Amino acid sequence: MSNMIWQKETTVSSAFTDSTSQLGIAQTCYLLQDGFTECLGDMGYDGITVRKKYNACWVVTKSKIQFIRRPVWNEKIVVTSYPNGNSGVRTHVVTEIADKRGERLVQAVQELCVIDLSTHKLMRLSKLDFPKEGFPRGGSLSLPGVPNGAPDPQVDAFNETGTQYQQKIYSQHIDMSNHVNNVEYIKMALNLFPTTTFRTHDITFMESSFLDECPEGSLLTMTRQDKGVESLCTIYHENRLVFQMNICLRPIGI
Repeated sequence: MSNMIWQKETTVSSAFTDSTSQLGIAQTCYLLQDGFTECLGDMGYDGITVRKKYNACWVVTKSKIQFIRRPVWNEKIVVTSYPNGNSGVRTHVVTEIADKRGERLVQAVQELCVIDLSTHKLMRLSKLDFPKEGFPRGGSLSLPGVPNGAPDPQVDAFNETGTQYQQKIYSQHIDMSNHVNNVEYIKMALNLFPTTTFRTHDITFMESSFLDECPEGSLLTMTRQDKGVESLCTIYHENRLVFQMNICLRPIGI
């Protein structure tokens, strides 16, 4: 196995399930986050090392997740994560979750950049001496059968649902970057749906764009618009769009 590939066998614990007793959607994102963090750590580029050596931090700018089946409580799974490229200022990390038979359950591609903590500008990966070649396989921010590109910011085609709420950012939303953790944005967006939605629908795809940082004390506004089985969730800080997510939820059995 390539030294760029990180893999771990684990069990879906009760803390990682939602009201359906399956691996939760947000909890899936935590597993993906742990996957690329541990993978970069094995390569010598984890967040703490990058902060100490380069006064920088990793940020996720885009994420695409394809859900084939969500594993259930107490099910054994294998998480595999590896980077698949270096475009100069970005790397794409593939993370897959499989069952004990090797059947793929979840596949994700996340786009990562490095930010200089002094200037808050993008830092070239060459300054970290990040690998330029030898990746397990090539590719970009794409998944089989999934359209390329970030979510379309034009929302005219979506129907207003009137679903909206506000959330003030507190200490438990904040991670080591002193800004809102990416998964917290996803959790806030998912709160736009009632519990019954996730009990009567299967998630098939989720694409997120993380557009700006929000510190503690920010007041965020979450909105949702629907178009068929697809929903567009947005989060604004004042008049600034900071997060956008497209999610596909199909009625169970269809």
